[in-house]
Amino acid sequence: MIVKKEIDLKLTDADLEILSRWDTPTICNALELVAPHRRGYGYTVKAFSCIDPGAKPIVGYARTATIRASAPDLSGGNGMADRIPYYEYVAAGTGPTIIVIEDLDAHPAVGAFWGEVHTAVHKGLGALGVVTNGSYRDVADSGVGFPGTGRAVRPQPCFRASGRLWWIGNCAWHGGQTQ
Repeated sequence: MIVKKEIDLKLTDADLEILSRWDTPTICNALELVAPHRRGYGYTVKAFSCIDPGAKPIVGYARTATIRASAPDLSGGNGMADRIPYYEYVAAGTGPTIIVIEDLDAHPAVGAFWGEVHTAVHKGLGALGVVTNGSYRDVADSGVGFPGTGRAVRPQPCFRASGRLWWIGNCAWHGGQTQ
């Protein structure tokens, strides 16, 4: 089941700057203090790696989408033209943004949707970074100045046609945690 939550929350630039001073483990420790009933669940349990482990923390509003990477898309779509609504979605709305992409394959991270091209495009659209349960590639050309995490580094791309986005603005996954 995919659950979409709209939150009407506008953080100030000062709020975002303060939040970006801490890394994720520090935020998790603080949340355990203010919400002790949440200890032991609601967090990432699968292995992830950083595109650039030395990158500073980023804070932003999620732009979510889902993909399938393991098999060609046989639905007769229009290829790259089908991504235009997604790119418009990424560029619109409250920023700064962080891209969150769920790989819906039975075994996520078979092929990389994310790499140097998507890094360049998303930087141009104002995104700060990416989080995916899929894989990424082109590490040397993607990581500098664009933080991200993924399940694995893979040299192969996803099938060109099936790397299409299935649902824009919906994402039920976050590191094994449903939202």
